[in-house]
Amino acid sequence: MADKEQAEVIVELLQKVDGVRMGYARNAEYGSVEVALTDVEPLQNEKPQLTRNFVIKLNSPAILYNESGVPSADVECLKGYLAEVLQVEANVLHINSAFLTYETIGGFNVTWRQRKPIFTALGKGTVCYFTTDREVDISLLSESFIGERVAEGYGELEVLAEPQREVVLMKSVAQKVSANSTEQ
Repeated sequence: MADKEQAEVIVELLQKVDGVRMGYARNAEYGSVEVALTDVEPLQNEKPQLTRNFVIKLNSPAILYNESGVPSADVECLKGYLAEVLQVEANVLHINSAFLTYETIGGFNVTWRQRKPIFTALGKGTVCYFTTDREVDISLLSESFIGERVAEGYGELEVLAEPQREVVLMKSVAQKVSANSTEQ
């Protein structure tokens, strides 16, 4: 998001744009892009959404670094990143329960003709239920990304306040056999 001065500069530059080419092969015929500024809407300030219980769901893998700068798939690192965005201390947040998935992140840098580092990250579908010592404003997390390399699409999250608990009961498949029964 941009403040007023930044937005004015962006609008001014977009009005000057002519003949833009994008993509890997910018000199190819299919890389031409037409830029048109259609509408500018003022940013609507969201009301603070204060809560003591919330759920975080990752919609894309989250690349997190620990205090030493090493990639980590630990939920304590996630808690640190969340505390920074929520503008609270990390010890205020408590992970009540977590359902984790992991993904291996890697890739290839075409410009350098080198492989990117390969490491494990918290995967898409990870869900963590948080409780807090005091109310926090989870509206700060709406439409945000968390972690590193967010420009590449990593770290997209969804936040839900006051989660409703659901109970799932599974019926046993095993049959009861009575002592008088001759059936198998």
